[in-house]
Amino acid sequence: MSGPADTISPAKTKLLRKYPAKDGMVPPRRCRCCSLKRGFSLMELIVVIAIIALLTSILVPMVGSAIALAERARTQSYITALGIGTQRYEAEHEFFPGAGQDRLTLDNGTGTGSQLLAKALFTPKKNPTEFPTNTAYCDFKPSYLATIAGKDDTLSEQVDSNPLAICYYPANKAVGYKGSIAGQYSESHNNHYTNGNTGSEGFFDFIEDDRQIGKPYKSGEFLLIAPGKDRLYFTPDDVTNFLNK
Repeated sequence: MSGPADTISPAKTKLLRKYPAKDGMVPPRRCRCCSLKRGFSLMELIVVIAIIALLTSILVPMVGSAIALAERARTQSYITALGIGTQRYEAEHEFFPGAGQDRLTLDNGTGTGSQLLAKALFTPKKNPTEFPTNTAYCDFKPSYLATIAGKDDTLSEQVDSNPLAICYYPANKAVGYKGSIAGQYSESHNNHYTNGNTGSEGFFDFIEDDRQIGKPYKSGEFLLIAPGKDRLYFTPDDVTNFLNK
C-alpha cells in the first residue's frame, strides 16, 4: 500500500507533466523568481543613453578626421604623380606644359592650367583622340578628372564629395629662373576655380619662398595647389608640390 509519503501533490503532478523525467531523472524545480521577466528601469535607460551619447560625441569627430586625413593623403599622392609626369614631359619636350607656345591658351583665357596639364599628361602620344587614358607621362583613373566650375576635364582633388580643382601654374619660360614672382607665375591661369574661394593671404604671398624674399617656390618650374580641409585656396593647409607654410 502506498503511504502518505508516496502521495504526489497536484502541483508536482502538473510539473512532471510539463517537464517529463528523462533517464529516470526528476527535473529540477523552477523557482518562481527565475521565471519572472525583469525590464530596465527608467534610471538604467537614462544611464545607457547618456553613455551612448558620450561615445558618439567622441567617435564621430575622430571618424571625420580620419576620413579627412585619408582624402588628403590621396590628393597628395595624386599631386606627386602629376609632378613626376610633368617632369617626364619636360624631359622629352624640353619645356613644361604651358611654358611653350601652348601658354597662349592660358594667357588668353581659353583654357585653365588644370585643363592644360590634364591634356598634356593623359593624351596618348600615338593616338590623341583617345584622351583621357594612360600615357608614358602619368597613369590615369576616372576619378582624376571632373567638371569643376563649369570646366570639363579639370584635375580633381581626391575627395569623396564636392571635389575642387588641383590648380597647375607653369612658370613663364621667357622670364627664366631669375624672374620675379609675378613675372614667373600668373594667378589668372586658374582663376575660374579660385575666384571668391581664397584665404586672406593671396596667391603671390602664398607662393613666395620664405628662404628667398621676392622669389617663388619652384622658380622656373611649376606649381600644383589643391585646397585643404578649410576648402580655401592659398591657405596653410593646402596640398601642394612645394614646401607648405
